[in-house]
Amino acid sequence: MARLSQAYAQFQASGAEILQITINTVDEANLYFRSYRLATPYLCDPDARVHLRYGLSPERQTVGAVAENWVTSIAMNSKDLLMHGQKAPGPGPAVRMGMNQWSQLIVVADRAGVVRDAQRIGPFDTLPTVAELLVRLEPLRAESPSTA
Repeated sequence: MARLSQAYAQFQASGAEILQITINTVDEANLYFRSYRLATPYLCDPDARVHLRYGLSPERQTVGAVAENWVTSIAMNSKDLLMHGQKAPGPGPAVRMGMNQWSQLIVVADRAGVVRDAQRIGPFDTLPTVAELLVRLEPLRAESPSTA
């Protein structure tokens, strides 16, 4: 999220918009946004209706994967608190998910809302880089009418 927020001006210059859709509740998102300033729009989907409409479903994780995720999250939250005084949301979303983790979906849609590219990413996979996402937008920029 932070990486996309930092590059938000680049995406807008490409004629793109970013919308993050998360299973967090509004209260969890508000706590996050009090500590972390993000430029990108954010949609809370705690009942996962939007996720399900895009064909995403939770993936059953091993006990080891869930434990590793919790340890990593606790370490990151502790570092943020100690180094920056920032308090991240508690384990609410992780507790609600239990052994299930949601996949992620990167969608590129044109101005008419037509999905032009979609990439499903596992819950623990690395997101594409900003450069990779901007390359996916190039065909749409080439098709857009000139604003000059």
